[in-house]
Amino acid sequence: MTIDPRASRPTDHPDAQSATPNAPGGDPEMQAAGQGAPARPDPSALLDDRPPSGEMQFGVISRRQFFGRNASLVMAVAAAECISEATHIETLRYTVPLTGLKSPIRVVQLTDLHRSIFVTEAYIARVVRMANALQPDLVLLTGDFISYDTCYLPSCLRHIAKLNAPLGLYAVLGNHDYAADAYTGGPKIAEGLRRIGVHMLIDRSTKLANGIRLIGLDDVTTQAPCIDAGFQYALPDEPTIVMTHNPQLWSHELQHRDCLTVCGHTHGGQINLPLITEIVHPDRTWFLKGWFRRNGLPGRLYVSRGLGVVNVPMRFRSRPELTVFDLVPA
Repeated sequence: MTIDPRASRPTDHPDAQSATPNAPGGDPEMQAAGQGAPARPDPSALLDDRPPSGEMQFGVISRRQFFGRNASLVMAVAAAECISEATHIETLRYTVPLTGLKSPIRVVQLTDLHRSIFVTEAYIARVVRMANALQPDLVLLTGDFISYDTCYLPSCLRHIAKLNAPLGLYAVLGNHDYAADAYTGGPKIAEGLRRIGVHMLIDRSTKLANGIRLIGLDDVTTQAPCIDAGFQYALPDEPTIVMTHNPQLWSHELQHRDCLTVCGHTHGGQINLPLITEIVHPDRTWFLKGWFRRNGLPGRLYVSRGLGVVNVPMRFRSRPELTVFDLVPA
């Protein structure tokens, strides 16, 4: 066998012998192409990745495209869920023993209504209907009736006026009430509530027909509440309920008093993200939601998640709350 230096295979191989006479010194098909013979098609020309006109192409997408598209979808679904949660009211019921109480009483707390562009009049009307359906003996309104502008107050009061409770409706103001209309909203809101029959308790108390001492204390964020003034007429053996807007006030002195304190303000975080909420609102996460009691101290605190929203029309891991306290003798 001889080796032709111009070929890549032995000359006695059948393919090699058929190729060498026609293509001395090169590829026979390349030589043929130069003599007008048809050239071999370029394989890349056969791979047309364009979809036929009018047809949908189901091709392969990159990981970046996949995650980008799915991230958008997940964000859209999450936003829709958060918006839905903002109006998905949860009714929470608690049976609470109260020292000195003679007979059972049902108390309903409404807080942080935040009537605004994000909290509609129809939503306020639904809250009031739900509250009335619970047949409360007493209704406590613990502040933040609007968010920023008192132009929304009439549509809020229109429905609060429809609340029914034999022992009455009582209210305190919140930080948003005082801050409304460039910090002139507090007196307007208080007067509006009085006109529809709501009793304002600002650093003072009243004794209800069933013997309960009800105390209202001012907002600790925007005002200077006076606890001593609120407790001025309270007796040691009286069943006592304190209402205030911000739970931070409880840690000043109220935890040392034998009373039930109810408040709102925190919205339960509203957008309650693990770790992030604690960093953004550290003051609210101390008393974020629910029940609190210090070891060995008689005071009890309840923080409602509230009913409205502020700044964004969303809630996450913090549904709006209508709270029912069925108070019984201790």
